[in-house]
Amino acid sequence: CGSALSAVLFILVNIITTPHSIWAIYPVYALIWWPLSIAFAKRKYLMVYSLCGSILSAALFIFMNIITTPHNIWAIYPIFAFVWWPLATYYFIYKRRKNLLEQ
Repeated sequence: CGSALSAVLFILVNIITTPHSIWAIYPVYALIWWPLSIAFAKRKYLMVYSLCGSILSAALFIFMNIITTPHNIWAIYPIFAFVWWPLATYYFIYKRRKNLLEQ
C-alpha cells in the first residue's frame, strides 16, 4: 500500500512539475521491487520472483526505448540478459533439488 501511494505521488509530481519529460518511471520501478521482493523472494518462490522481476525489468527497458529512441530498437539486448535469470533459477535450483531427491 505504501509503495502504491508513493508511486502515485511520484507520477503526480512528474505530471505537475515536468509534464514534457517522463521521469517517474524510474522511482516507480524501484518502488515496485520492494513488494515484489517481500512477496516472492522472502517466501522462497524464487521461480515466480525471477519471472516477475524479468518481466518488470523488460517492461522498463521497453518503455525507456519507446520514450527515448522509438526508431531504434535497442531494448532487446538487456531483455535478452533478463531471460537468463529465470533459466538460471530453474536449472540451478529446481533441477539441482530434483536431482538430489532422486539420489
